[in-house]
Amino acid sequence: MNALCKFAALGVAACTLAASAAGCASNQSDVPIGAKMVAEGNKKLTYQAPHDGTIYVYDDDANRLIYTGDIRRDQTLSIDTKSDDITIEGRRATEWDLDPDHRMQIYFNERPMSEPRYDGQHKDGGSSDYRG
Repeated sequence: MNALCKFAALGVAACTLAASAAGCASNQSDVPIGAKMVAEGNKKLTYQAPHDGTIYVYDDDANRLIYTGDIRRDQTLSIDTKSDDITIEGRRATEWDLDPDHRMQIYFNERPMSEPRYDGQHKDGGSSDYRG
């Protein structure tokens, strides 16, 4: 019976290890599905936004979102893992202790077009309370 207990304990340990390894798999649930990966690597990365949008910096090895923020068209996000810098247009975007051996991913989510806003004047000269 002692051998059976050891075998069962080994089975439980193996299942626990397998479940915890599955939990460490890359899961970017904090990054919206519509966001596209635009750069990946370690050490130094840059990305220039083609449109206004939201930028996400994800540490794939640590499985965590490091930074999320707005970025304007033609602004450049830079990451330097050796100097722990995440900057937009040369201004520090966040303070973070980056691991230069970790694979960083940059995602970009273009903002959807905003709903039209009315200025309160109809073409026929009437007015509207709608400000959208």
